[in-house]
Amino acid sequence: MGFSSGQSGRKVRRNPQVAVGSSGVSSSTWEHGLVSRIFRPVDAGGDSHLNAVVDHVDEHAMAIGFADLADLGVEEWKRRGPNDLIFIPIVYCYRHALELVLKAALRTTAACLREEGETDPALDRDKLNEWLAGPRGAGHSLQKLATRLDEWLKSLDAEALPDDVHEVLKSLHQLDPKGDAFRYSTVRGKGGTFERAPRPGLTHADVLQAHVDVAAMQKHFQQAFGLLSDGLMTELDEVRSWQADRSADADW
Repeated sequence: MGFSSGQSGRKVRRNPQVAVGSSGVSSSTWEHGLVSRIFRPVDAGGDSHLNAVVDHVDEHAMAIGFADLADLGVEEWKRRGPNDLIFIPIVYCYRHALELVLKAALRTTAACLREEGETDPALDRDKLNEWLAGPRGAGHSLQKLATRLDEWLKSLDAEALPDDVHEVLKSLHQLDPKGDAFRYSTVRGKGGTFERAPRPGLTHADVLQAHVDVAAMQKHFQQAFGLLSDGLMTELDEVRSWQADRSADADW
């Protein structure tokens, strides 16, 4: 099983004219608040294209959304000129997209291995959910996610993650091992005290500014995400389809 990266048409719109919900909640408590006023559909006669279609989506779909949002930020940068205040949010969106697609790949790979009869307790759905979310498991660590994914891909007789993907993941992990560096301006350091969150290029305390080529950075993130989202996930979905066909043939 190999990897490929492609630009797929990922934007999905169902029917923005179908509005579900009501604006009847008027409570001002924290439990209800202004949800009905803030998250409501476009008024009758308004532009229905401004309606977001909201439903429950999986981690892979969410990953695509974060990657798309990061891309939009870079394209806005190119079109309108520099806006340094959106650099950290852009990096965060790319990082979160990669974290989510790694978790989606782990879930799918685990399902493939269970279907093949693997009995490793770590493959159990509940145990995997706990490991992905729990503080004693992977949490937000790209290193832990990538390492386990490589191990499970090997068990599936599939190729490990490409070097280009590992390069991007390692670069992010070195700056942000716990998934908080691009969410906050200060983070808890090794000694328990709070310190400035790590930033690209600011490797020493006396370095106050650094420069990052946003367009070149985008290419690295897009390539890594494409190899995972359009490459690996597609391959894993094909394995799942093959397994389903095999089971159907066996039942027949």
